[in-house]
Amino acid sequence: MRILFSLFTILLFLGTAAADDTTYRTLQWQALMPEGEWERVQEEMRLFFENQNGAAIAEGSSLDEARQFGSYRVVEALNDQKVRLPGFIVPLEYTADRMVSEFLLVPYFGACLHSPPPPPNQIVFVDAAEPIVLESLWKPIWTQGTLVTEKKLNGLGDAAYTLRLEGWELYEPDR
Repeated sequence: MRILFSLFTILLFLGTAAADDTTYRTLQWQALMPEGEWERVQEEMRLFFENQNGAAIAEGSSLDEARQFGSYRVVEALNDQKVRLPGFIVPLEYTADRMVSEFLLVPYFGACLHSPPPPPNQIVFVDAAEPIVLESLWKPIWTQGTLVTEKKLNGLGDAAYTLRLEGWELYEPDR
């Protein structure tokens, strides 16, 4: 869990390259968290594990789940904004020919699939009116569209934001 926590912390504060695109505002993942939110997530995680008193979590118990820490608190100023955000795809709706119409955009590889999901305000539900081809789960992408503060509940991880996808491309760090 410490490795996951460290990875999430590093990725949360990594910057993205500024884009010359004047239509979409390039965001970093930490921009989706209200001020002081990260400290609250850390405290929630600390208290959860402290209450375990070092005891092992029994397989199949109510505690044996990919618990999602954090909250649905959002940055209201981002509502209805044209944004550009990088991340990894966690497909929700897709066809046999790898066409994806709904997915979660997450800040690091494996989120929601191989580890506990990030906080809801670090997951973006993406609605692609025109399905996109899923190149690979391992390759990050740039998304661009209209971001709204609308939460979506999902078994893989709840999202505090929704992005109406208007374009995407494979991630290139120098952009």
